[in-house]
Amino acid sequence: MDSIQKKVTCLQQLQTTLQLETLRPLVGRSEQVCQLPPHRGAYDLALVRAVGTASVCAEYALPLLRERGGAILYRGDNGRGKIPLP
Repeated sequence: MDSIQKKVTCLQQLQTTLQLETLRPLVGRSEQVCQLPPHRGAYDLALVRAVGTASVCAEYALPLLRERGGAILYRGDNGRGKIPLP
């Protein structure tokens, strides 16, 4: 899911090319889509670009996940700019 149609269109093309039958690209924002019954608790995995703290990202992802579903949170800079590394 992404709020930008151009990115979702790219995923749809990759889905066709790679024959990824279980991939479901979707245009939307998590905070809105998670309110729709067909999407609530419907997914095994959520990949979340870090748009805030881990707890904020979890709030976006968890309503979409099935029981025992998983979420992968990632940051472009690996958090190096925010947390001192040893």
